Amino acid sequence: SLWGAGVQALKFAAAGFIVPFFFVYSPALLFQGTWTEIGSVLVTGTVGVIALAAGLEGQFLRAATWIERGLFIAAAFLLIDPGFTTDVIGFVLLAIGLGLQKLRPAPVAVPERAGP
Repeated sequence: SLWGAGVQALKFAAAGFIVPFFFVYSPALLFQGTWTEIGSVLVTGTVGVIALAAGLEGQFLRAATWIERGLFIAAAFLLIDPGFTTDVIGFVLLAIGLGLQKLRPAPVAVPERAGP
């Protein structure tokens, strides 16, 4: 359907819409600053984009619940904002989301019945 394709395209392109804000908030992405600043911004930016993709797609280790998706998206936006405090909170939210996925039992496969 037209709307389904549009929503899916928006999910795929969301990181492309967000990445330019990284450059505004963190000039270290343009390799301006110390190597520690550049390294930390590259790590948090990469993890933030991965968290955003996981939140929008609803899939990380397994299919995500709405709470996990919210945690991943919140973590992504906190990791975009430069600063030690926001990075720590973003990593904590991401860890909570991953922990919830690991603690949730795996779905049980139900075998199909053979035909008559």
